[in-house]
Amino acid sequence: MLTPQSGAPGAPAPSAEPSARLLGWLVTAVVAAFYAPLLLGGEVYRRDSVQLFPGCHAFLGEALRAGRFPGWFPYDGLGVPFHAQAVCGVLHPLAWSALVLGPAAVLRLQVLAGVALAAFAAWTLARVLGASPGGRALAALGYALSGYLTAVTSNVVYLWGAAAFPLALAAFARAGVRGWNARALAAAIAAPLSSVLIGDLQFAVVSLGAGGLFGLALTPVKAWPRYLAGAALAAVGMAALRAAQLAPSWALLHESARSAGLSFEESSYWSLHPLRLPELVLAGFSPLGHPGRAEALFGSTPGYLLWAEALGGSALIAVLAAVAGASAAPRRVRAVLLGSLALGLVLALGKYAGLYRLVHAFVPLFKAFRWPEKFTPLALAPLAALAALGWSHLAAARARALWATAGACALAAAAAFAAGQSVAPAWNDYLVDLAASLAAAAVVVATVGALPRLSARAQTFAALGLLCAELAWSSAPLIDALPPGSLEEPSGLAEPLAQLGVGLGKGRFLPLRVSWVPIDEGGVASQEERDWALRERGALTGPNRALEHIEAIGLYLQGVPADMMRLNASGHLLVRELAPRLNTRAALTLAQGEETLLPDGARTRFATRGGLVLMSLQNPWPRAYRAGAVEVHGTDPLEALAALAPGEVWIPGQPPEPPDRDGQAEVVDYQAEHVELKTSGARASWLVLNDLHASGWAATIDGAPAAIVRANGLVRAVRVEAGAHSVVFDFHTPGLTFGAVVSALTGVLLLGLFAARRRLVPVFAADSPP
Repeated sequence: MLTPQSGAPGAPAPSAEPSARLLGWLVTAVVAAFYAPLLLGGEVYRRDSVQLFPGCHAFLGEALRAGRFPGWFPYDGLGVPFHAQAVCGVLHPLAWSALVLGPAAVLRLQVLAGVALAAFAAWTLARVLGASPGGRALAALGYALSGYLTAVTSNVVYLWGAAAFPLALAAFARAGVRGWNARALAAAIAAPLSSVLIGDLQFAVVSLGAGGLFGLALTPVKAWPRYLAGAALAAVGMAALRAAQLAPSWALLHESARSAGLSFEESSYWSLHPLRLPELVLAGFSPLGHPGRAEALFGSTPGYLLWAEALGGSALIAVLAAVAGASAAPRRVRAVLLGSLALGLVLALGKYAGLYRLVHAFVPLFKAFRWPEKFTPLALAPLAALAALGWSHLAAARARALWATAGACALAAAAAFAAGQSVAPAWNDYLVDLAASLAAAAVVVATVGALPRLSARAQTFAALGLLCAELAWSSAPLIDALPPGSLEEPSGLAEPLAQLGVGLGKGRFLPLRVSWVPIDEGGVASQEERDWALRERGALTGPNRALEHIEAIGLYLQGVPADMMRLNASGHLLVRELAPRLNTRAALTLAQGEETLLPDGARTRFATRGGLVLMSLQNPWPRAYRAGAVEVHGTDPLEALAALAPGEVWIPGQPPEPPDRDGQAEVVDYQAEHVELKTSGARASWLVLNDLHASGWAATIDGAPAAIVRANGLVRAVRVEAGAHSVVFDFHTPGLTFGAVVSALTGVLLLGLFAARRRLVPVFAADSPP
């Protein structure tokens, strides 16, 4: 542990503060009170929280209860790999609670555990850096309940990566100063590993890289070889432990639309806008996240607002971080924290700063993702740690400087308010909010200036109360919890869909231009979004909620071929030509767009009270059929599919033959990873199964192995001879067996290494702490 700051001249004596145990319980109570709506059974419902994860958890629980490991997900698109989609978090320990808990409860558990992990990790980082118990409590609350962490509860994968990040910093910092021991090595492995298991492969690499550099900067040069050896062991150990997830995900990546990477414009789509920087240090300041404001300011709805709708910061955390500059903390510690903070901000700014362009160009992993704003924790964690050190030295801060800062904030607030009176309404709103937040900051800074007059115990409780007030103002509105059971009402669509022949292996349906959750910059738990979730919950399609066992051609999971992504975005061509050829029997759309979107040969079947209509599509092609290969001019799969007639199939490189309109094909047994068919025909032809072609599928014909080919650019087909035959398709996740063996062996080796930790310390420990 680094040298504690509580012994600095003028700092309160450690015994004068409340004990670390008492403050730990207080932090726990505050976090619990903050998230009381979820603790009392409320349901997380916004964005990915309701769009993706409940469906994944429901399917995972169903598979585990049936005694099988879920490899293939038949309810999204034309079917997609499941475990290989890292975002589903199949190997995350809390995900397996789906064995006994419902999807909403699993998601709630993961969110609450993620927030608790964030508080614990920030507390640990502050402790390792030598902060007093009061500083640790402020860091824990300031980080875990920051606007960013609260906002990304809408995506538990992002939340978990951000929550574990300070723990990685703490592990590498401890190793840099005192050398590696079993606990530091375990934390350095566990923090990024937890991100991998829940599905955030990118942030696991970020945690390792940023944590490794953070510790290296704190390590004396003479101790670099031992530090780097331990860091390499942590990196290799984490990579090997995650092989059971990494190997299948790597295999999927090479087949997916992201294998070639994204352009810089795409990968920098969700960049932190410079106008949002005040949100990081001012409570309540979330001007771009107010309904309609971004569109009014910029003429469109910028993508950088979709995830962290508000970053509500804390003036108390900001001023204490500034005070840290005068603390007795080692200069190297302060410099490293400031450097980490600056690096995180520059990366989060994405396209608005030059560094992210370089990272995108030279780090291949970053070409497959598009969330620069996810780097915000790289700034928030060091900011919280600096605030902890600043608190430990608050008594030595000059009250005059703090009061002068408070006066400057008050003057800036007045100036912003005055400027807002002579600008356009949208800018006026922005400046008025800025003025309100600056005025609140002035009160906070003035109060901080008066704290040294109090006893150490009174200081601690006053500061915590002040921080809680700021967080309640800026972060509490971001908590998205609906009352228990609000999202469980039967949809009313299941029965008419069944009447249309929609069901697993029978027929799909298409949610056409129906947003899962409207993405609006006013989605900060806005009333509009709450109304939508209540009114349209019956329209949540595919793998979600009441319709989780209905196949939807509308795609959400990302690990699919590029042509499948293009299919999903093909507009009217998808509805009028392509969807029926892919066994789609119904389409769901908005009532207002029914006349313009109505495909040929479709009729309305059912109207919901929420303004949606279900249309039946005429003459859909079956799930399985016999066909003759035909030659199609051009090589575009979507155009080729649209040009086909019944009994025809496009298989590049195959000689043309007459259509097979008399052959028969019947689905006998249709399960997620096992499909049995019976087929007969007077001549040899192709048996087409209208499910996605992907690695891992194997076929047999009458028990003999058969080659699977890609048909119509998207689906699977096998060659069958004349006569009657039995065809079976089975799926095994590529790379899973190899990855599981590597993970298991690595776990055994690491356990043995930890058991011999007395031998480990002399090898990797520093000669002496600085």
